[in-house]
Amino acid sequence: MSRKAIVLLAVCFVFVTVSVFAADVLKGKDAKVNAAAQEVLNGNVNQATINTLEAALKKDPKNADLAALLAGAYGVMYEQSNDKRQGDKAKSFAAQALKLNPNSNSAKIAALGAKAYSANQAERNEAIAGLQQLGNSTEGGRSTDMRNFLIGKAHANNGNRAEAMKAFSSSKLAIASKAKSGLK
Repeated sequence: MSRKAIVLLAVCFVFVTVSVFAADVLKGKDAKVNAAAQEVLNGNVNQATINTLEAALKKDPKNADLAALLAGAYGVMYEQSNDKRQGDKAKSFAAQALKLNPNSNSAKIAALGAKAYSANQAERNEAIAGLQQLGNSTEGGRSTDMRNFLIGKAHANNGNRAEAMKAFSSSKLAIASKAKSGLK
């Protein structure tokens, strides 16, 4: 798979992942954080958005959902700039989210999702195993759909079309339908 295709798929991951986390982040936060989270959901991330989310995380440094949202925001910034530093920050915040709450399915999905797009097949296999281990006990429909989508992406990146199609078919995300169509 070409680097450009992997980057485009990573963007899809970022947008879908962010939507999974944003609902949790929005609960009980101020209007400025709500607006920043909505900007991430809309793919309109700029430095002001990042600054708002980083300030919110600084005030609430144990909030795994904010760290996961920042991972998504930096992922969007990476897509916009193709700046490796942005991608590294996305990975760092995903790791931070997992460290903050290793029991959070959202944090687990974010960390494993990054591995689903890895150039390393062993990491993609680790993502598949980890996501399958989460099972359908994830935090509601969107998380289960995200899990299935990422399993499909890892299988597709491994060249396993049949397993990718099966996983995509188990996801209700629109992006999974598009990915499935791309495999036909």
